[in-house]
Amino acid sequence: MTGSQSYGAADARAVYRLAAAILVQAIEDIRSGSHNKRADAVRWVTDPTDRQFSFTFCCRVLSRNPEQVRRFLLAQVPPARWSLRIDAPRFSV
Repeated sequence: MTGSQSYGAADARAVYRLAAAILVQAIEDIRSGSHNKRADAVRWVTDPTDRQFSFTFCCRVLSRNPEQVRRFLLAQVPPARWSLRIDAPRFSV
């Protein structure tokens, strides 16, 4: 094995670990992150591009089907929490 081959394998492992970490962070943000983190994670998951470290790229690096993972993750998004304030009518006597 030459030096360039071992460097390539180490590089591939690093990309794999980084893709996994990015996907895990998105899962955590979708499940229990703040509103902003959740919104960012959902935007990342729903972005259809295949550029480096996009959702699709990360899924493919991890040998996962992006559409299946996307459906699973979007099903994890908690319902929106609406802050409703209903004021009772004020009557004067």
